[in-house]
Amino acid sequence: MLVECCFLVFVILGESLFFALFLFFGFGGVVVIVQVSGDPDKYSPVRYRLGDRVEETYYSCEALRRFLGEEVLLLAPESLVSDLNDFRGRVERKGLTDFELFLIPAVGE
Repeated sequence: MLVECCFLVFVILGESLFFALFLFFGFGGVVVIVQVSGDPDKYSPVRYRLGDRVEETYYSCEALRRFLGEEVLLLAPESLVSDLNDFRGRVERKGLTDFELFLIPAVGE
């Protein structure tokens, strides 16, 4: 498959750093929004503007999905997760639904 477009976007929300990675592969038009999650209980709503549209949400990937209408993959560092289902519930209470959740190794403290 040919990678036609690749963007790496860093979004800083308060003290947390998130990244969103967009990939457009070949003619299939598959776009996936990937975000590394922090502690959902510490998130507060943020307003995102793209052109003349404004979206308010806790997760930058949710705002991007509203703009792009694509799939979301949420990566959860193992240092924040004692129970994957509990973590999913905490994220969903912040308004992010219909996402794939993956546990990743923690690299910080």
